[in-house]
Amino acid sequence: MTACPPLGPDGRWKVVSHALFYGTLPIAAMMALAGPSAGVAHAALEVGLLALLAAWYSYWIVRRGHDVARSSGLGALYFGGGALLWTALVALDPAYELLSFTGFAQVLGYLPWRPAILAAAIATILVHAPHAVRAGSVGVDHVVFGLVGLGVLTLIILSLRAITEQSARRQRLIDALEATREALARTERRAGVLEERQRLAGEIHDTLAQAFTSIVMLLEAAQAALGSESKEVGGHIEQSLHTARDALREARRLVWSLRPESLERGSLPEALHRATSQLADQTGLVARTVVTGDARSLPAALEITLLRAAQEALANVRRHARARHVTVTLSYMEDVVVLDVCDDGVGFDPGALPEEPGRHGGLGFVGMRERVTALHGALTVESAPGQGCTLVVELPTDPRPGEAARGGEAQPR
Repeated sequence: MTACPPLGPDGRWKVVSHALFYGTLPIAAMMALAGPSAGVAHAALEVGLLALLAAWYSYWIVRRGHDVARSSGLGALYFGGGALLWTALVALDPAYELLSFTGFAQVLGYLPWRPAILAAAIATILVHAPHAVRAGSVGVDHVVFGLVGLGVLTLIILSLRAITEQSARRQRLIDALEATREALARTERRAGVLEERQRLAGEIHDTLAQAFTSIVMLLEAAQAALGSESKEVGGHIEQSLHTARDALREARRLVWSLRPESLERGSLPEALHRATSQLADQTGLVARTVVTGDARSLPAALEITLLRAAQEALANVRRHARARHVTVTLSYMEDVVVLDVCDDGVGFDPGALPEEPGRHGGLGFVGMRERVTALHGALTVESAPGQGCTLVVELPTDPRPGEAARGGEAQPR
């Protein structure tokens, strides 16, 4: 990094630096040529050196300033050549010492701070050398003024370095804050999307699904009460019942397809750990999650189905099992993944579980079974009164292409 980047090739003061150089050249020339003339040859030599210095600056700084700032070799070449031309001019006339201000600006804009201090020391020697040559000796005043000037230039360079580094740190902090703000905005948008998904799932489950369930039950009751008295009315009721059941299955599919927030915030094992931890905190049960095999990312449909199945099983444990211990085991195998939910509760008769959708809530056992079946998996329940319950969901980890493309949508019966 250069000692003063604003004066460098990409700095906002670059144009001012160029104007300072090109404006100082004619001023120094007029001051030198206005003095006692040393002849036409002397004046021509000064003008020639000035033109050469202007061309040197134009090529290396105006045209190739980036190269000079980036390459220490090109920097040494430019400043070495410029120092020779400037020294020759100062030897011809002290008025050209005025160019030292433009040289110092170039040193700050195109050299790092250590080389800049070295360049300032060399420039101090070059300024006072012609005076010592003319006087025939090195005076104390030359030494004092030289050391004081070098000290001032060094302080300026170090101060600019500190300001530049502080500005760079501030810019990095601003960039970090901007990145944090953007990340926070993305997180807030994501949280809003997740909250809306959860709200929609709840609304569908609490309104449409329950309403269609009631309609199905009422139609079934009407069908049973009507009997065979009217085939025409019975046909209408059968069609209505079929439509209501289809709508119920579609509502159930929408609820299941809304990706759970737990999976948005982490992996499936993490979501299961959170579910059992929450159950333990709220009920006092000893609940834990065990993961076996090499955990890996699964298609979204599989992860949603496994998580929903675990949530439904844990909800049943909370409501009905009167258990003291429950263990959720997620087993990753080569071509299948298996979820076990085992509790030591009161148990029940698996044969009493419903077989037809519409009798229970859309996220109950019937919906769970339909979802697992749609993914070509298997769901089994092992239980008996007084012997606890074990629910097992086994899914192939390579679903059929059509289902993967649909995100694993369950197709209810």
